[in-house]
Amino acid sequence: MDYLLRGIERYVAAGECPVCREMWEAEEAFYRWFDIEYYGSLSLFEQVSRGGFCAGHGKKLAAYGPLLTGMYQFVLGGRLKLLDNYRMRLGILLMSVWRKLSFLLRFLHRRLDKMLAADKLCPVCEDRESARKLCLIMLHRYLAAPGNRAKYGPNPCLCWDHLVDMLATSQDFAETIFLVEVHLGQLRDWEKQFSEYFRKLDYRFAAEAKGQEQHVWHKALRFSVNQAKVAKEE
Repeated sequence: MDYLLRGIERYVAAGECPVCREMWEAEEAFYRWFDIEYYGSLSLFEQVSRGGFCAGHGKKLAAYGPLLTGMYQFVLGGRLKLLDNYRMRLGILLMSVWRKLSFLLRFLHRRLDKMLAADKLCPVCEDRESARKLCLIMLHRYLAAPGNRAKYGPNPCLCWDHLVDMLATSQDFAETIFLVEVHLGQLRDWEKQFSEYFRKLDYRFAAEAKGQEQHVWHKALRFSVNQAKVAKEE
């Protein structure tokens, strides 16, 4: 896992949330490999048939056009069998002498509904989630190494969601205190910059030179949402 530690060091130096970046990299890797071999992978076919792609990732995959034909022939074939089996069971239910017992009908319908329920995450979401969990483990290891907290402290780069993840998964009280103090300092500094921004909107101070306060909104945005997505839209 040394390559991941080296990646975390690069992301910290660049001011990028390491967890956001690794999740983004996992998603991009899926699309690259889909074009090379995943489009014909039976294991992926089976995974998609048990859940399917989420709306966001399905929309991106639509760009692959006819490459999706084999996969969705397999997926829809499986769903045709499921739905046909569901219809058969509904027929048996309707013929049942117990059909007037509404509580039994509700119970049986719940059982039937499970036949059509998805039991797998979207494959891309699953890769992103695996990357998130692994990066959190490695980031704890990074912060435990001598000298790395001194590198992270002046340039805290976790986004809000992954800061919360780090605090929730930390087994080291000193690390927890370190992260809380560093990010509190970061937020207090931004709070001052926001105040300075609005002070300079006053006509009495409008002629003063503009500074970092003009860009604090962007720092706050990157802290509040997935940084890789923000960077990609810029």
